[in-house]
Amino acid sequence: MNLPAEIAQLKHSAVVSQWLNTLQEQVASVAGIESQLVDKTAELKSKTEALAAADLKIQALMLELARYKRISFGRTSEAIGSQLSLFEEALHSDIAAVQEELTQTVRTLSSTDSAPRRGSSGRQTLRSIYLVLNIVMSLNPVCVMNAVRRL
Repeated sequence: MNLPAEIAQLKHSAVVSQWLNTLQEQVASVAGIESQLVDKTAELKSKTEALAAADLKIQALMLELARYKRISFGRTSEAIGSQLSLFEEALHSDIAAVQEELTQTVRTLSSTDSAPRRGSSGRQTLRSIYLVLNIVMSLNPVCVMNAVRRL
C-alpha cells in the first residue's frame, strides 16, 4: 500500500465531498428561489389582471357619469326652454299689439291734422304725435320704427 497516495486520495475525496455538499446546498437554494419566483410571478399576473379589470370598471363608470351629467345638466333638461318659447310668443303678441295701437294713434292724429283748424299752426298735433312716439319708444324702439315706416 502506498500511504501517501491514499492520504492524498482521502484529502481529495474530502475536498470533493465538501464541494459536492456546497453544490447540493446551492442547488437547493436555487430551487427555493425558483419556487419563490414562480409564486411572485403568479401573484404579479393576478394583480395585473385585477388592475386591468379595475381600470376598465373606472372607465365605464366615468362614461356613465358623463352620460348622467349630460342628462341632468343638458340643454334639453332645462325647464326654461318651454318657458322661453311661451315668453317669446307673449312678447311677439305684445309687440304686435303695441304696433297696432301706435299705428292707430298715428292715423288718428294724422286724420285730425288734415282737418283745417283756425288759429292753429299745426304744432299741437305734431307735439301729441311726438309724445306718443316717446312713450312707445321707451317701451320698444323697434315698434316705433316699424310704425313710422308703415306711414
